[in-house]
Amino acid sequence: MTMSLPWRPVLAVTAVAALATGGALLTLLPASTGEESLIVTTPTNGSDSATRSVVVSGTGTDDAIVRIYDAHSNAILLGSTKVIDGTFSTVVEYADDAPERQGLYIDAIKEDGFLDADVVDITLPAVETDATTTGSSSATASTPR
Repeated sequence: MTMSLPWRPVLAVTAVAALATGGALLTLLPASTGEESLIVTTPTNGSDSATRSVVVSGTGTDDAIVRIYDAHSNAILLGSTKVIDGTFSTVVEYADDAPERQGLYIDAIKEDGFLDADVVDITLPAVETDATTTGSSSATASTPR
């Protein structure tokens, strides 16, 4: 008697595990239903942001909650919003001392559980420092941009 594993859940778990970066495993989530229940339209993967205020928007399943996490930790929730009339949008604010290279793990959940997820890598603009300031070269909230 041969036992076969369903390929779809195995593939989904493998893909999510492969997205783990920096030794931090994101989350092992079940496979989606095959519907496009989350499409991130901004930012696009590999894009450069003009500001450190990043708009995360797209389309999804009505009444789903869209959560945006730091892709490198999966523990740092950067923001969340609700899908209304098929669309969602929220702004993620990055501090001046945040690294330029960022990863966003964006998922959608509803009462029934997990719907879908996406990972987007972006590059933030460098923070200009005030050349007249002495002492530490780290940016602060009062440093002009």
